Amino acid sequence: MKKITMTSLALAATLVFSPMAKAETLDMSGGVKDNYQYEEVVFISGEPVLFKGEGKAISIKETNKSGKAKRDVSLTLTGPSNKDKLTRKISYESDVVSYDKIGQKTAEEKITKYTETAEIKGVKYSLLDYESSDARFVDVRPASDYYSGKGITRKVFNRTVGRNAPPERINVNVETRRAGYENFWGATEALISDYNYEREVGGTVEEEWTVTNKVNVTKSSILELQENMASGVSYDDYYVIERYKEMGSIYEYELADGTTDEVALDKTYTPTNSALPVAKFNDIQNLDDEAYTATKKMYGLQVINDYPSNILGIRSFRPSAYITRVDFTAALAKLIDLRVDMPDEKAKGKSTSKNAPSYFKDLPASNENYDAILLAVQKGLTTGNGKCDFTQPPIVEKAPAKNKPGVVNPCSFSPNNALTREHAASFMIRALGLQNKQANMQAVELYADDQTIGASHRNNVYLAKELGLMNGTEDNFIPRKNLTRAQAMRMLDRLLLHLEDDLKSRYVDEIIFAQ
Repeated sequence: MKKITMTSLALAATLVFSPMAKAETLDMSGGVKDNYQYEEVVFISGEPVLFKGEGKAISIKETNKSGKAKRDVSLTLTGPSNKDKLTRKISYESDVVSYDKIGQKTAEEKITKYTETAEIKGVKYSLLDYESSDARFVDVRPASDYYSGKGITRKVFNRTVGRNAPPERINVNVETRRAGYENFWGATEALISDYNYEREVGGTVEEEWTVTNKVNVTKSSILELQENMASGVSYDDYYVIERYKEMGSIYEYELADGTTDEVALDKTYTPTNSALPVAKFNDIQNLDDEAYTATKKMYGLQVINDYPSNILGIRSFRPSAYITRVDFTAALAKLIDLRVDMPDEKAKGKSTSKNAPSYFKDLPASNENYDAILLAVQKGLTTGNGKCDFTQPPIVEKAPAKNKPGVVNPCSFSPNNALTREHAASFMIRALGLQNKQANMQAVELYADDQTIGASHRNNVYLAKELGLMNGTEDNFIPRKNLTRAQAMRMLDRLLLHLEDDLKSRYVDEIIFAQ
């Protein structure tokens, strides 16, 4: 008997302009769904059978409380014949352990309840027994979570046969590996599962077959420039965020008799659109195309400030002015939302009064960007002056009094100082959580002024170059040159493209299509 393995591969990608929902595969079956319908191909009978369900026949419920994540999946499906039925109910439960000091999490997911029955061509299959364990690791970074996991599942089904025939069982053994990321702009999950089906008759394995399943689940929000259909009015164009979701699944199989083929499924959700504010600046027309487009995008997303002008309804951007540390840090924090799952931390950071004490001696809590800067420093995008202690309440400065020494707050941020190019590179690399990753120096050419780059920024500068976030001027990087506001917009736009496309490509191309 030839031994056959089964590989199931699943991908989920999500980009949303709102707090992120997890990009996670429905289960290990490889099914696809849209707003209303669900489809999957079932191989328990030893051949591919398409099952479908819609409306209330498909139910997915998720909760997450006190370190326990629960997910209930219920499916009632119909096959090619109205007599072909499949009913599946699975309850998953995960125990999540947080290691806040090192920014990591681990989770163990188990199937706590599982029932499944199927009837195909008059033959009934009923789940008799199952075992399942799935371990996951999450590296929590400021802009993205990166995670991996491995799982093992064993399922045993009874196959109904005639009264005098020996008993039959279908044994299904599954090993899964997963890798993914999630952030405010996108999320991708690749799930690879190796299945082995066995048909056991009277205690003897008579047949084995395999399936390779590749699932693509993509939730996306993309910025699209829309031209105004009317000419000669107050604006020429505007940006729209289009949110869409697509699912595709390919089943490549080898049956017990050696037959090989594939079946493809796909589903698309109805897209939704949201319009963004229009940048009506009187001083960006002479920018190069990349800076001009980036400035309009960043303003539409409301991550960067503007300035009043002398013309009613028109604002100025001051593209040639140097961007300050406070403006760049706040823009970066807003662009990445400084964590997908930080509502509690945001609440802690927010000031409740204009007179509330500030952690920074040079940035009052009443500043409109205070909360963003506080989170940025707490999350390690920038260190400030390195003398801030966020484990204690803010220090309230006091002048010396009789027989009492004064109190000095050592924590500062230098908010109005101009930001240098090397600092900007470090801010972005830290936001991605890659500051401990070594740049591939064989893939990037050294800058002619390499020796002038600060030691603490050098690796980040070359990582930024490797990722396409920053480039030098001709052969030089000019690390200590101040960054203009227009240049900063280009960098933030490239970071957005990295979060939107590059990360997804790495998980799709390097995991899915490389397998």
